[in-house]
Amino acid sequence: MAEKRKIDLKEGTLILKPRDFWRRRGTLFNTKLKEGKLVLKKEGGKLAFIHEIYNTPTRIEVDVSDLEFEEVEEIAITWSVFSRKCCLYVNGEKLIEAELNYSENLSYIA
Repeated sequence: MAEKRKIDLKEGTLILKPRDFWRRRGTLFNTKLKEGKLVLKKEGGKLAFIHEIYNTPTRIEVDVSDLEFEEVEEIAITWSVFSRKCCLYVNGEKLIEAELNYSENLSYIA
C-alpha cells in the first residue's frame, strides 16, 4: 500500500507516474485542503497546474502535445511560496518555471 503523506502547500514536490492515465483528458491530480488546493489537469495538448493558497491562485500551463504516451515516465512539480517559484518537469527536464502570484509580504503564509 502506498504511503500517505501530508501535502504542504507552502513548499513541496509532487511526482506522478502517469502510465495509467496519460491518455486520459481531465484531472490527473487534485487535492483540496483548508489552506488551498493543488490540481494537475491535462487539457488537450497542455498540462495545467494550479497552486492555490489562501485564495490566491497561480496557474501555469505547458504544451505537451509533442510528447508521446510511451515517452512520459514521470511528471514532477515543485513549488515554494518562500522563493515564489513553481516548476514543472517531464522525465526530469524542466519544461517551465513560473513565479507564484503572492504579495511581497508573506507573513500571512508563514
